[in-house]
Amino acid sequence: MFERFSSEARAVVVAAERHANSLGQSVRPEHLLLGILDQTNSVAVRTLVGTSVDVDGVRRELSPPGRSESNAGTRRPFTPEARKTLELSLREALDAGDDRISTEHVLLGLLREPAGAAAQVLARHGGDLDRIRVAVRSGNRSFVFDIATTMQGQLDRLEREVTRLAEIVDRLGAADEQAPLPQRE
Repeated sequence: MFERFSSEARAVVVAAERHANSLGQSVRPEHLLLGILDQTNSVAVRTLVGTSVDVDGVRRELSPPGRSESNAGTRRPFTPEARKTLELSLREALDAGDDRISTEHVLLGLLREPAGAAAQVLARHGGDLDRIRVAVRSGNRSFVFDIATTMQGQLDRLEREVTRLAEIVDRLGAADEQAPLPQRE
């Protein structure tokens, strides 16, 4: 399944393992949420911030003081809940018509379990789970629309430039036809 993960989504999983290691725990959905928050420029984090979730509060709650890095490098197993979250993220991607899992799909996977600890932490820090879900789903369409609009603008500019260059070539060709041919000596 990991071959379907975008590089950011893979970074979420790696960060979740790192967070679990630092706490000496198995990887849980809360660690996946921390991994999402580590991807500060991702669609998932921008959506959380845009829906007024106190991201720093979530981080503080999930990252208690006294963490140690002594377990670094130790492979921690994923809990059944964390594995289910990843499976749900795949379903979210497929439902959206995407063949790659991105950070927003992992976030939606977490939200599919509203009674889960990660979703509850988001709710405690200002997250309206339904609003987040709608924002993520509409944000994807908006993002794709923005890209398509930008590309269309670039294509329009390129077409104008090609037309302008064709006119210059035509003028140069007309000028060459009118100019007398040089005489050979």
